[in-house]
Amino acid sequence: RRRRRRRRRRRRRRRRRTTTTTTTTTTTTTTKRRRRKRRRKTKRRRRKTRRRRRRRRRRRRRRRRSKLWNGASSSSSSRRRRRRRRRRRRRRRRRRRRRRRRRRRRRRRRRRKWG
Repeated sequence: RRRRRRRRRRRRRRRRRTTTTTTTTTTTTTTKRRRRKRRRKTKRRRRKTRRRRRRRRRRRRRRRRSKLWNGASSSSSSRRRRRRRRRRRRRRRRRRRRRRRRRRRRRRRRRRKWG
């Protein structure tokens, strides 16, 4: 029966490094780092929301109808605009066929030696 020797692990005590400030209280560097990280995160989030808000604010401007010199709106031009339908040009995507080059593997025939 072999007796197993239990190795005692020595726990190393980590010294909390403190940064000195003019105030009486001292803060650890780890807390400062954590605080900095938190600040960075909130800033990034805030920027995103601001961008979204700006997009929503954009209003569509109504096009003013061209008026004639006597103050009446030109009905013919508006009618013409209504009649003209915008034809959507469909762009045909040309698919490029990639030719796969087949590499021919040369098989070396082993010659058998007799005798």
